[in-house]
Amino acid sequence: MSARQSGVGWAKAAYSGYAAAALAVGAAYLIRLAASPILGGRSVFLVFVLPVVFSVLASGRGPALLAGVLSLVAGVSLTDPEERLTAANIVQMSIFMLVCGGIGWLDARLSAQRELTTQARREM
Repeated sequence: MSARQSGVGWAKAAYSGYAAAALAVGAAYLIRLAASPILGGRSVFLVFVLPVVFSVLASGRGPALLAGVLSLVAGVSLTDPEERLTAANIVQMSIFMLVCGGIGWLDARLSAQRELTTQARREM
């Protein structure tokens, strides 16, 4: 029985997408941590948009969802504990999650367009 038939190849591909998403968030975390002396508490979540975009383009919406959740946790961990539940920080977290949702929605639209294009080419 081949790896493709047993599902092992598919599982490895799926796990690699999730691992890449986690690594991308880790890299963004280290970059933001290094920039903290300069940026302070400003733009905590901005750098974490990149791992979400990378994950959705490279591996799909599942790994991108993981990247979004991990990014939210990472961003919160970078904020001052006394400021984590302030109105301003809650608004920043909400905007970040809306941006992540928008990235997922754009991916769904792009996938639908690709499918329409594929169908149109078959009919030609």
